[in-house]
Amino acid sequence: MRRPALPALLLHPLRALPPADEHFEPEEDYLEELIREDRRRLIRRRVAWSLSVMIIISALVGATFAAYEWTQTRYFVGESNGFVAIYQGVPENVGPLSLSTLYEETDVTLESLQLFEQERISDSLPAESLEDALDIVDRLRR
Repeated sequence: MRRPALPALLLHPLRALPPADEHFEPEEDYLEELIREDRRRLIRRRVAWSLSVMIIISALVGATFAAYEWTQTRYFVGESNGFVAIYQGVPENVGPLSLSTLYEETDVTLESLQLFEQERISDSLPAESLEDALDIVDRLRR
């Protein structure tokens, strides 16, 4: 058998080695064991994917619920049927879902306010808390 030259070993070490004279003879139940192992891998893969999808969906639902709950801690002053009203939530809609509900409709009419105040109320005035919203309404009454 001839030894490969040194440059061939340095440039292509795997190609320079002569092929090994080996013959693989599998055992009788080798194919069945391969099939069983393949099935176990398929089941593990499906379980892992299912768990991943469930975790992602749970995280999205949890984040959506937490975001909605946060919006319900906010208040703003807006207009309702020509009157100044206090709303709980944020003055936005997500598709058909409104992120605010009417908390209290006051006796202050929009027509009794100055023009710039009417525009501000129509655009909605954000409030830090319910007390802040009540203070805004008291200032509008004056």
